Amino acid sequence: MDIVPNVFSSSGMSLPSLLSLPTIPISSLKSNIGSSLQLTSIIGVFKLGKRLNVMDMPLELMIEVLMYVAVEDILAFRQVVNKWFFRATYEPTLWKDILRSLVLPLPKSRLVIPDHVVAFQQMVIRAVSLDKNMRSPHPRLFGSYTLNLPNCVIEETKILPGGKHLLVAVGNGLYNALGEHVIKLYNLDNIRGPQEMARLPVNTRAIRLEAKYMAFKGKPGIMLAYVMRKYRKAPDYSKNPVDLATFAPDAKIEINRRLRYIVEVWHIPLETLDRLDDPAVPPGSLAYLNIAKNAPTPFEPLLRFDVEDTELTGLTFFEDQPGKPTIAMIQKPNNIVITDLETLRMKSLKCLPHNEFDAENQKILSMRFIPNQRQILVVRQAEVFEYEIPVNDIVSNTAADHTQQRTQWATFIELFDYPKDAETAAEHVGECLLTPRGVERAHVPDSSHYCRDLDFVAVPGYTPAPPPLNVIFEMSFPCRRMPVHGVDTQQDYFQEFINYKNDNRGVEHWRVFPEFDENNKISDASAFSVEDPRQLSLYHSPGGSTPLVIPGVYRSLVVEVKKDDRHVAPKLVRLRRYVHPPLFDTENTEVFHGYCSQILRNGRTEFPTMPYGELPLPDGIREALQTRGVGNISWDDSVGRMCVTPGNTSKIYILDYAQYLDPRIPVLNRPIPIHIDRGDLKPMQPFMVPS
Repeated sequence: MDIVPNVFSSSGMSLPSLLSLPTIPISSLKSNIGSSLQLTSIIGVFKLGKRLNVMDMPLELMIEVLMYVAVEDILAFRQVVNKWFFRATYEPTLWKDILRSLVLPLPKSRLVIPDHVVAFQQMVIRAVSLDKNMRSPHPRLFGSYTLNLPNCVIEETKILPGGKHLLVAVGNGLYNALGEHVIKLYNLDNIRGPQEMARLPVNTRAIRLEAKYMAFKGKPGIMLAYVMRKYRKAPDYSKNPVDLATFAPDAKIEINRRLRYIVEVWHIPLETLDRLDDPAVPPGSLAYLNIAKNAPTPFEPLLRFDVEDTELTGLTFFEDQPGKPTIAMIQKPNNIVITDLETLRMKSLKCLPHNEFDAENQKILSMRFIPNQRQILVVRQAEVFEYEIPVNDIVSNTAADHTQQRTQWATFIELFDYPKDAETAAEHVGECLLTPRGVERAHVPDSSHYCRDLDFVAVPGYTPAPPPLNVIFEMSFPCRRMPVHGVDTQQDYFQEFINYKNDNRGVEHWRVFPEFDENNKISDASAFSVEDPRQLSLYHSPGGSTPLVIPGVYRSLVVEVKKDDRHVAPKLVRLRRYVHPPLFDTENTEVFHGYCSQILRNGRTEFPTMPYGELPLPDGIREALQTRGVGNISWDDSVGRMCVTPGNTSKIYILDYAQYLDPRIPVLNRPIPIHIDRGDLKPMQPFMVPS
């Protein structure tokens, strides 16, 4: 008889215990493994000829059996009113093994995941549910609730990977000398609902919030950075100067005064937050106040960077080397400033002008560091020519024959070597000039938010390589798909723009793949090359709307607002989700789909035929966004949680597009978080192992 080898290899049982257990015929496994709920067909007996109930199995053996059962069916077992099933399906070892086998994006929500079964289940359930929902032609909204901040005006929000922590920059609604501004940190997964954990007063409005889970000197925590704008000299508000807090983050400030741009960086230790997050200690109680009083300060200052008359954008956290937190920022128009947060050593990279365009009119749009390659991917623009278009201005309510002067920019992707000295001026080591397009913004999502690189490294049989880099453009004048190479002259290169008169806005998605380069300094590794990026999608927004992209690594949001609405909170037209195309071609995708079917009952949902599908919104929230405008949107594509704020309001609407275990519901009363089709369930019958 063929015997299954190493069935109990991960059970942690001793050798005598293993020898005392019965063997399981391979033929029985092969004939019944496809029907996951017929568990008794693969359950052995301890004495031949004796019928045993499934509850007579050792727990270690049941965990091994459940590894052959789909996640949906494991959750369905909890409908059985039995302590034994309840204990088996809540065993941490089972969910740890499922996490190791699951080939879906999982967020790096914390540097150390709590050793608690609910945390592991939450990650699995959200990953499975979100992937299925986002790939569905009709996505669903699974939950929504409101976070109300009375007597505040919400200025900016930032949600961290994992969807637990939310940073909110708020003001008191007053300006000039009476204005007060604070950054608040909330725990959205508290058992009692969203709970404020800490607050940081700031001198003026904080814009361009950036946060990331990172360790500082060995202490896990949250890195926080933001930009502040101030006058070079303190203004006399009695003479009615303009308060800089009234300007949007991306607004052009045309004031005859010199300005200062300040970047502040803080570290928030998770140890301090965990003390305040004890479910047994209600907020506001005497015990809670004692913990807060004796806990160390939640905000540790690390860096203050101050420049004059030079705008600072593109704040980015990364690890220059393992365990070395680093921040980088774009100093307009063509400088990149890099600072080691432990030693405070600063380096500056000046990107020299592109030779084919006017040196005075070039600027950096976005960047992303590739630490393993010691290079920086930079997206830049160069001015080509100016033109006029008719525009209907919503703010001034002008007629449609009103014209607006616009500048056409050429966009190119470049690679620069990592600077070695304090001040470095360098030319690119690789570049690709894209077809002419009116790019308003460029986004390069940070894939390091994930604890694994999804299907690019997890599928057996494929060489490990770094995940590709996504570059997403917001287009004010998108062109049609056009070959990048093979253009003879620059005039022919821009002929497509001249012939294409449609002024619809749109979104373009490009991907930079890693490829082997024999001249690369890194041995036995795949390196990125920007010589031949691939255009994956081109979306033309319907007339009358402008798309704004909230980027994600695998799923992005496209917020369509009214065309030429120059308000700080433009009116919403529709909300779409954009599912990024898979990394593999058709053949490899089928292999990956089969690999997923080991954990998921029906395998992974196929890629949608319409990747730009509309996302549902509750009627009340949609009406508020259409009337008051879209104030702020923060999106975590790893768990499908969105935080949206209408313009000039004190409410944050938290929307979940993935099912999850609600911590506010007792464990025994929680419904099954993943929808189960009950049509294929069959009653389990006793089974006898043949002698």
